[in-house]
Amino acid sequence: MRITGLVICALLALLDLVGSLPMGDVRPPLGVLVAGLVLGLITLAALVPAWRGNRRALLVVVVSRALSALLGIGAFFDDAAPGAALVGVVVALVLTAVAVVLLVPALRGARAEPAR
Repeated sequence: MRITGLVICALLALLDLVGSLPMGDVRPPLGVLVAGLVLGLITLAALVPAWRGNRRALLVVVVSRALSALLGIGAFFDDAAPGAALVGVVVALVLTAVAVVLLVPALRGARAEPAR
């Protein structure tokens, strides 16, 4: 389940990077684009250690994806946001929720016993 969650997070991070490219007339505010780009890069940087089992890196992946998903909520309050953008935000929110649910058990994994 952890691998599936990490793959979903990797795809969402790549979408953050692609979403920061100029593609049309209607674009999110610059701050949202920059924050999405930074969060996407943070996720991608933490993916390799998280894949190898590093729980701190896994926490970074989960938090960066959750923050990225929250950035999209503003589209629901923008009258200029196209319907396709709203659908994309909903899909990203659902995928983020699924990924987090898949990754939480790995975060709760057995803790190492202290050395004696």
